[in-house]
Amino acid sequence: GQYMNNHKCTDCPKGSYCTGGTATAQKCPAGQYTDATGQSSCKKCPAGSYTNAAGKTSCTTCGTNKYNTKEGSTSCQSCDGIVNAAHTSCTTTCPAGQYMNNHKCTNCPKGSYCTGNPATAQKCPERTIRTATGGKSASDCRTCPTNQWANSAHTKCGNKNNTYKY
Repeated sequence: GQYMNNHKCTDCPKGSYCTGGTATAQKCPAGQYTDATGQSSCKKCPAGSYTNAAGKTSCTTCGTNKYNTKEGSTSCQSCDGIVNAAHTSCTTTCPAGQYMNNHKCTNCPKGSYCTGNPATAQKCPERTIRTATGGKSASDCRTCPTNQWANSAHTKCGNKNNTYKY
């Protein structure tokens, strides 16, 4: 934890490590840090954080919609889904009845159903509607009566001759 400095043993500075008998302090490599003086080894950044340069005294938490899964990381990955609070995982699925909307699982909109995987909303099939949110499968869409068609939003049935016809 010390190095020789002007003929004196000196505690190794933060962000560095010193092995016994060394003449200089060594900076911790990217992905590692020391947050105290006098260290003989560096600590790895925990998963969900990183350092991208040598000589760091702390790790940086992965930013919004970013994560990593390994300790000692030098960067974070982007996530097109939901990142957990610790920034250590990314999921791109939602529970059935929900879809991914701006990195959040949201109730499936009217006129659609959402299986959860993929986390996208699917329009109800032709001549079917859904008037409530949260549809989980195509069977949650109601068939329009004979000679009626669904509007383009699949939320109302109408007569065959009106604007709801395809």
